[in-house]
Amino acid sequence: MQTDKASLLGKVIQHMKELKQQTAGIQDQLELFPSETDEVAVQSLLPPPPPPPPQTSSSSSSSSSSVMLKASLCCEDRSDLLPDLIHTLNSLRLKTVRAEMATLGGRIRNVLLLQDTNNTSTTCGEQESIEYDLRQALNNLLHTSTSSTDRSKRRRIIQSTSTPTNTTARADHHHHNI
Repeated sequence: MQTDKASLLGKVIQHMKELKQQTAGIQDQLELFPSETDEVAVQSLLPPPPPPPPQTSSSSSSSSSSVMLKASLCCEDRSDLLPDLIHTLNSLRLKTVRAEMATLGGRIRNVLLLQDTNNTSTTCGEQESIEYDLRQALNNLLHTSTSSTDRSKRRRIIQSTSTPTNTTARADHHHHNI
């Protein structure tokens, strides 16, 4: 009887491990779905490059350690978000290596793998500066997105709560007071 309980316990433990692996895989997939909160995240995927050796040969200065970043932006979806995002990345001279986008219920999440296109060796301080600049630019993009959708949300809310005969007049009146 004891061996039956022991083997059953072993099977249960093995099954629990399999379930844990499955839920970890699902959790990774869920990270792509947009959340209800606006979010910006930027992280370096490579460790900071070592300081350049004190050599003066041109071959050592031409070897570049390219910065790779993972950036995530979650916000209300809007028609000009992607063009604004592309413009932002181009202005920072970042190349999109991979992009994953998901929309759900009027929200969008963009997860981007980015590479710095500067052809120079990057120091640790410069890498932190690139991360900071990208985070600031995405936050600016997020606030632009939020402020531009507030008015349309208000208009939709008013239109949905108004009676059909007064919808236009009430929405226009409220819009002028904003």
